[in-house]
Amino acid sequence: MNGDLIQAIDARRRLRTRATWKVVAGSLGAAAAFLLFRYLYWKEGFRGGPEALVFALPGALALAGVLELVSGTPLSEWSRRWDSLKGWQRGLLGAGIWLLALAAFVVGVVFWLEHQE
Repeated sequence: MNGDLIQAIDARRRLRTRATWKVVAGSLGAAAAFLLFRYLYWKEGFRGGPEALVFALPGALALAGVLELVSGTPLSEWSRRWDSLKGWQRGLLGAGIWLLALAAFVVGVVFWLEHQE
């Protein structure tokens, strides 16, 4: 019994350590990608396009780390749970998440516009 508890605690510690490294590496990578994108935009005339999505990859790594850190669940487990949902459940949940993100974006834009001087 004690051995199982110690293994469970150790597994959670390893998960949290990996997740923290993902957040740190993803955040540093996102900052570097942002600076590189700004340099390319202002100095080289780069205007984006589909290839600009590469700059979002470090941010995605950081967000995956945040999800793992907050939930205490590996991303592979989230994927398995998502895949086990029926199609209509995934559609409904995905639409709800999308609407929630849109609402947060709109609230942020309104807040930003109201606080412009």
